[in-house]
Amino acid sequence: MRNIGDGRRLSAVLALGAVGLAMAGCGGSGSTQATDSGSSQTTVSTKAPAQAQAQAPATSTTQSSPASAGLVTRAEAICSRLNETLTVAHVGLDPRKIAASVPRNAALELRAVEELSRLRAPATLAADWRKIIAYRFVLAAELSRLASASKAGKTASIRALATSKKRVHRQLSALASRDGFTACAHVG
Repeated sequence: MRNIGDGRRLSAVLALGAVGLAMAGCGGSGSTQATDSGSSQTTVSTKAPAQAQAQAPATSTTQSSPASAGLVTRAEAICSRLNETLTVAHVGLDPRKIAASVPRNAALELRAVEELSRLRAPATLAADWRKIIAYRFVLAAELSRLASASKAGKTASIRALATSKKRVHRQLSALASRDGFTACAHVG
């Protein structure tokens, strides 16, 4: 049974993520695609990691100021704590295994995104930080949809979400690593 407070928290996080995506001004566009199982999947595209890396300075921006280092330190503590608590077991595409582990992970990730979004980035990292939050939000939202698809046994949706999550993971990793993050560069 779902707690009403959980629904409100999810709504707040979804609204926060939408604002974060809008503020990030990623230059991409969102699209909704129907899967062969009849469900829809929203994808958010941003600059490809190669484009982001090509525009990146040769040195990490986190080394440019104590404020940047402070953000990285605080964010890394949150991400490290999250990564240690996530259930990281290879479940493949088996809906029963996904349904057993993913809902807990989705709730943990949403709470971490809420916490990370309260951190304020210095100007040198502000745009990248908004993108990092947006990527993590997309991953958390897709994890929630993955839980729903697994409970319904929608294998095609599970496959589509797994593919989308891999792409967003790569984008998050490239951007966060470039800015000096390690634990926040990946989920789990």
